[in-house]
Amino acid sequence: MNDNTSSLRLQPIELEPCAKRRKRDDEIQQHGLLWFEDGNVILITEDRVGFKLHKSVLSLHSDLFKDMFILPQPVESAEMDGCFVVHLQDASSGMATLLKLFYNHNSSYSGAVSFSLIQDVCHLSHKYQVERWRVDVLMRLSHCYPQDLASQRHPHIANTPLTLPIHFQYWTLDSMNVVNMAIHYEMKAILPSAVYAASQASMTELVQGVSDGRWDMDDLELCLKAKEMLAFATEELFHQLCRASLPECKGVPESSSSLLVQSCTHVLAKSWPYFHADKSGTPFFVAHHIWFYRIRKMVCSKCRPNYDNVFRQQQGVAWKRLEDLCTI
Repeated sequence: MNDNTSSLRLQPIELEPCAKRRKRDDEIQQHGLLWFEDGNVILITEDRVGFKLHKSVLSLHSDLFKDMFILPQPVESAEMDGCFVVHLQDASSGMATLLKLFYNHNSSYSGAVSFSLIQDVCHLSHKYQVERWRVDVLMRLSHCYPQDLASQRHPHIANTPLTLPIHFQYWTLDSMNVVNMAIHYEMKAILPSAVYAASQASMTELVQGVSDGRWDMDDLELCLKAKEMLAFATEELFHQLCRASLPECKGVPESSSSLLVQSCTHVLAKSWPYFHADKSGTPFFVAHHIWFYRIRKMVCSKCRPNYDNVFRQQQGVAWKRLEDLCTI
């Protein structure tokens, strides 16, 4: 997770009654775009950047600010430029992103956006109770993390045309951060899909993320359980496919120049290395793409529909187990 949202624990907003901070308030750096001369409240971030804004605009978008401004302000509340001052324990970059959305300066948020930007908006929209942008984040994530296994998106797969509303730098590791977000912000709908994607990361990458503080042990434990479950589901899928050959199987030539015919079961048996993987591999993910882009084309037309049915049934079984595993 980026520096602006390295912790998903909500930090308090501080109203400044202390006179000793007034001198420090003179040392802030004014934000170039979000400093309005007719503003009536100043927000100061942890890195000493000031935003001179309008209470009416903040209240319109944020239930937290709305409730704050309804309350009578203490007599000793800090002021600057004749404005009420609020100190925030958030970085200016993230706050600037959210505040620009408040003031409709959202050109950088239209179309596809970076995952780091989504993290900022997700974290701050929950913290400041901004419903509109909480919904937008969930919609974007839901598009990237659909609610069934057959519809999974994998942006790093070559020759797969995708138009996603989020740019991921590292799909599997970013997905691990999505797992963390889904758990902390109770976005239950996307959790199984995010866990599925994150489980494709290597054991080393997952453990390193805990060491770096990007996610916690609970997130790691969930993804490791998913890896183990998917490894078992992959072997089960293979054995079910091997039993799905029809008695009237036509068989397929061993090669384009050969007159020898091999059964579909024999074709599947040779694909075992793709299906067999230990807990550190990416078995079900690999099996899905190996099946639809390679093996499916190699079996006879008579058996193929039956194989497809078995594959989808096993997908459903695996997905149900994953949903049960991800129950919050």
